[in-house]
Amino acid sequence: MPLYRFDIFHGEKASMRTQALDFPDDRTAWKEATYTCRDLSRDVFDNLNATPKWKLEVTDHSGKTLFRFRILAEEL
Repeated sequence: MPLYRFDIFHGEKASMRTQALDFPDDRTAWKEATYTCRDLSRDVFDNLNATPKWKLEVTDHSGKTLFRFRILAEEL
């Protein structure tokens, strides 16, 4: 099975990097990434004042970014 890595960034710095995860295909990795975003959303929104940029990147075994989920809070 293909390997995928999930990297979570607060601002510009990676705050969490997962071990390589096995999924049967990109679609399954996408689905798992959406679940991860959902599970982390409360913590992300609670801390947007301190860190207004947040993203989750999913990369393949070669390091190529396949998906990117972003949250940005701006006061206008």
